[in-house]
Amino acid sequence: MIHYCVISHTHWDREWYQTQEEFRMRLIDLFDHLLTILDENPNYIFHMDAQTVVFEDYWEVRPEMKEKCCRYIKEGRILAGPWYVQNDFFITSGEATVRNLLIGMKQADEMGRCARTGYTPDQFGLISQLPQILCGFGLDHCIMGRGYASVKELGAATDVIDSKPTEFIWKSPDGSEVLGIHMAHWYNNAQRFSQNIDNAYRLVNNIKESFEGLATTPYLLLMNGVDHLEAQPDLLPILEEIQKRLPEGESIYQTTMEHYVELVRGAKRKEDMPEEVGELMQGRNTELLKDTASSRGYLKRQNSELQNLFENRLEPLYAWMDFAGMKGIYPSGHMDYLWKMLIRNHAHDSICGCSTDAVHRHMEDRFENFLEMGKELQRRGMKQLAAHVQAGFEQKDYKLVVFNALEKARTELVEVDIDIVAEDNPVGIRIINVEGQEVPFELLDKKMFGKSVFSAINLPGVVDTVRYRIRFVAEDVPAFGYLVYRIVTDAETVRDNKEDKLAFIMNDEYVLENQNLKLTVSKEGKVNLLDKSSGKLFRNILSVQDVADIGNAYVYEPMPSDKPINVTERIAGITLEESDAFYGCVCLHYDVVLPKAYDTVKKCRSEEMVIMPLEIRLSLTRTSKAADIRFVLDNKAEDHRMSAWIHTGIQKDISVATSPYDMIYRNKWDIDTQICNETEHTSGMTAILEKDYGMAVLNRGVYAYENLQDEEGVLTFPIVRATGAISAGVESDDDAWKIPENQCLRVAEIELSLMPLSENNMAQRAAFAAKAFQNPLMAQCEPVDTHKFMGGRAAVQDTEIAEFFYQDLEYADVQLPQRECGFQLMGDGLQVTAFKKSFDRTGYILRFFNGTEEAVEAELHFDGLKAQKVWKTNLRESVREELILQNQTVSIPVKGKEIVTLYLEG
Repeated sequence: MIHYCVISHTHWDREWYQTQEEFRMRLIDLFDHLLTILDENPNYIFHMDAQTVVFEDYWEVRPEMKEKCCRYIKEGRILAGPWYVQNDFFITSGEATVRNLLIGMKQADEMGRCARTGYTPDQFGLISQLPQILCGFGLDHCIMGRGYASVKELGAATDVIDSKPTEFIWKSPDGSEVLGIHMAHWYNNAQRFSQNIDNAYRLVNNIKESFEGLATTPYLLLMNGVDHLEAQPDLLPILEEIQKRLPEGESIYQTTMEHYVELVRGAKRKEDMPEEVGELMQGRNTELLKDTASSRGYLKRQNSELQNLFENRLEPLYAWMDFAGMKGIYPSGHMDYLWKMLIRNHAHDSICGCSTDAVHRHMEDRFENFLEMGKELQRRGMKQLAAHVQAGFEQKDYKLVVFNALEKARTELVEVDIDIVAEDNPVGIRIINVEGQEVPFELLDKKMFGKSVFSAINLPGVVDTVRYRIRFVAEDVPAFGYLVYRIVTDAETVRDNKEDKLAFIMNDEYVLENQNLKLTVSKEGKVNLLDKSSGKLFRNILSVQDVADIGNAYVYEPMPSDKPINVTERIAGITLEESDAFYGCVCLHYDVVLPKAYDTVKKCRSEEMVIMPLEIRLSLTRTSKAADIRFVLDNKAEDHRMSAWIHTGIQKDISVATSPYDMIYRNKWDIDTQICNETEHTSGMTAILEKDYGMAVLNRGVYAYENLQDEEGVLTFPIVRATGAISAGVESDDDAWKIPENQCLRVAEIELSLMPLSENNMAQRAAFAAKAFQNPLMAQCEPVDTHKFMGGRAAVQDTEIAEFFYQDLEYADVQLPQRECGFQLMGDGLQVTAFKKSFDRTGYILRFFNGTEEAVEAELHFDGLKAQKVWKTNLRESVREELILQNQTVSIPVKGKEIVTLYLEG
């Protein structure tokens, strides 16, 4: 008996080879025609790609159709959700994926009904923890298009196919499992049925044959639709005619993905299905499209900055204050808005950088918009925190607040502006810590300027201000807590003239040195790095290589017989940029000469050359355990890929990299380079480890790396990848698929940090260091007298009665100490990913995961923040199991690789 389960659907990219607004025009047509079909065919069912954002896009233009859409959603005839958008899983954070589902499921429920379908049709590979994420939302299956490959090996002319079952059990490393369904013949294997029943019947037979050796149940998945296609209006009568021709025991009908999954489950025991564990990244280059991780790297860096701003700065800052008694200060509406807007940029063809130039220009603008609001929220939050720390200050003083939004205490360099009202006649500044001791600092700049002041109840004004730009080391800033320093303006500020500079020249070498590391640069530009704690010396650790790239936005394709160019072989000069007791920087300058482009006629890199400047800025701070490297390239060449090479010298095949809610260990030889290149994914940290030492490379917004097979211990990271087409397989006379701006003829910039490792828990310590690298301590200076920068300009109707008006301090009853730790999470391998207000706004959410495979007993100690109750909940925050809270401490057993979500009542 065979059942042909027909799923009518569209796969909707909001933007791709057309812009969002161009696609919206087509989406409106689709919905208008779909509603007509549903009106005329009471049994018709249609899937809207398991995402809800498309309904918003439609209703913004057709608000009068919302009621009808919701009626059909409630009836189960339009399937909506559970995703807000079909995001990429590797280039967006785990928290972004969770927020995506939270938004999508809430919206779909409000529309009438949320489809319970873990549908991931076109994502470019699937992260290891996706089964656990889906289970956390009550979703027990995943229907996928990529990552579960059928390629066994590459023959001389054709692929040899390994008949892997389309139904299997997919597990996360913690043991969470879902039913996996692989669309082996894509989500258009029944794209449209012909009105010619002979042809339609032939298509069904072809589909039947295609599933032989693949489908292990009688239920075959027929996907009736594809990208941006409208619903087929005559489908049901065609299926009726096909049914008449089918042999006894076979049936064909339109149904839902949920019903199809129920049928498969009923026909096959999970014990009889094969298992897959961990990330699904199996297949050829053209199936995995891994090189989207390095396409338009500037978008990835913008996205990384915003995700970190939201997850690891704004949410913890405001959750902390709300928890501490400032009830209602948490900007739930602002954060909901920002997350929705950011997730719209997470659609896989958007954030992956493989759309038209216009699409990505719009994305950049949207990123800038979100950053503006985010920075203003941070400024306001830090101002509020400062205002409620009163003890230990005089009215004339200023307060410097340093907030640590991460789960471990930190000692780090801080650069901050100290703005003093000129009327205070500052002689200079001194920094006094909580213990009353004076804190050394370096004065970087001092200037007088008119500071603009904007008030809600006065006109905009200007306050004459003295600004001191300083850097200093903030020591032992508590986990999820803060320090407040006293700024006194009664002493002259003297620039530090001590001899203990971090950067200097010795014996024709440029040297950067602190108590942990020593970095030396020869006059030829050779860089050595000494780890003082282990005595390990990493020689000639850095180079930059360039190769031709004749691929496209999706796939890097090398040029046959290409020879890599070592662009750092000849140095143009070295400069000592900065050096004081807190910071040192040496800059290596190169005039890079490269072929201008790929010559499509001669099939080689062009004879015409271009010269472009490359700067490599090496820096150390006073307390850092990693050496920072900033690459700045003014790219003027096309059709090439330039990468930073980190020569660790560690001869190990295994690399470890952070991934959403996980740490992934990968063997470089698992990649068959006949069918797939060596690109792997990372989300902040990549390392190669020996038994008792290693080297970690931290990054900001770099999502791709290689552990080279042809080189021992070399990790590479893309600086720029420049190509000129969306896809190689599409021909278009009107240049619709050409994207000249993907050549990235602009300044390309990446930031890495080299962290030598030794002793225990090396990978876990490096993962936290990467998080800290991406999230510097927040610092802001505010006057004790909160009126000083609040006045603005007085009304001028009558100068004799002109005055400034001031709003009362909010939450005046909340008084905070100068130093506070909110809470501490104890347990090896635990990494916090969220501290925020709950989605229903009634309590607080603390989420963390175990990055190791070993079970651990987690202990949550509340300190400055006092909890009333603690519950363990799921990712959807919909179920709760109360935990024992004793002496403000909670113990939680955590499985290896488990994601834990706690609901806190403050």
